[in-house]
Amino acid sequence: MKKRIGILTTYFATNFGAMLQAFAMKRVLEQLGYEVEMIRYKQKKVFDVYNPLGKIQFWSKGLLAKAKQIYILPTSLRKILKYRRFMRKYIEPHGNFLREIPRDFDFYFFGSDQIWNPGNTDGFDEVYFGNFETKKSAKKIAYAASAEGISYSADEVAYLKKNLQNFNSIAVREAKLAADIERHVGMKTEVVLDPSLMVGREIYEEISAVNPLKNKKFVLFYKVRRSNDFLPKIYEFSKSIGAELLVISTWYERKIYLFAQKHRDVTYIPAAGPEEFLGAFEAAEFVFTPSFHGAAFSVLFNKQFFSLHLDDTWNTRATDLLNLLGIGNRLLKIDDEISTEQIDFCSVNQKLAEAREKSFAYIRKALSDDLGTSD
Repeated sequence: MKKRIGILTTYFATNFGAMLQAFAMKRVLEQLGYEVEMIRYKQKKVFDVYNPLGKIQFWSKGLLAKAKQIYILPTSLRKILKYRRFMRKYIEPHGNFLREIPRDFDFYFFGSDQIWNPGNTDGFDEVYFGNFETKKSAKKIAYAASAEGISYSADEVAYLKKNLQNFNSIAVREAKLAADIERHVGMKTEVVLDPSLMVGREIYEEISAVNPLKNKKFVLFYKVRRSNDFLPKIYEFSKSIGAELLVISTWYERKIYLFAQKHRDVTYIPAAGPEEFLGAFEAAEFVFTPSFHGAAFSVLFNKQFFSLHLDDTWNTRATDLLNLLGIGNRLLKIDDEISTEQIDFCSVNQKLAEAREKSFAYIRKALSDDLGTSD
């Protein structure tokens, strides 16, 4: 009989990276011989942020904000329906959330994604720090847990010191977070790959990818955060190589919509689903994105790309990944020239393979080299 693993992560978020890392984590553990399930825990803050009918978005303060929410509601609903179909087909078929965390798993995996970011979860989330009952023999394992919103106040350090003791093994996604935990908490912490990079591109062939611009040469701008200032620059680059421009964003962006209306060679898809996301990365001639997972999938599909560097505090994840793979020069600031130098993917893929081996070694050790069957 196979031993059972439950995964705690934000698999339900209408976000490409959140859903695809959950898909990949599940497949990685299944390939090791375990029975794997997503634990259907509803993290309220994350759920509300991505729920177009939730109070946080729909009942925003001010008439203008409310009017905007009503205007974009049809687009938001189309997008969330695509995600829910994807989630139920590839990740978790039930859809509904549980009232409490099941106690009968042999292992609990926490992560990836920013489950330890108090800004994302309205303070530290007790469930994501393992504060729930399990059977005595169960192990709690943090894999590629992530956080960029910890200020390390005295209260936060005290919380981490106490609650990180819940885990049998801890590995995080960013070198900075590992260093912070070791410095503030005194716990040795490993750095591992995001689950989306633990599998080769062939695993994503299970998903029916859709090319949004079939039979066309295009540059992809996967827009997240406040990166609209890059749009004219990327558009000029796409024209210089004789390509159209495709823009995909997490939220509806009126500025991008208006830009696309003015330029026939620009296509904007504000309601793309995971299948279109994968199809766009697979077919793109070139990629620009400030997104960590945008950089990750550019690497997986061996695409020439630049990771856009923004003046905020959210660059750590992508920067760490590029440095790990020896392509730190692919960070692009708004005033930088776009270089035509090509990425040497032979070297990148070799470094990625080495990082995968290290990450799999962590997982196997955390599982005590269990083969997935009971004694």
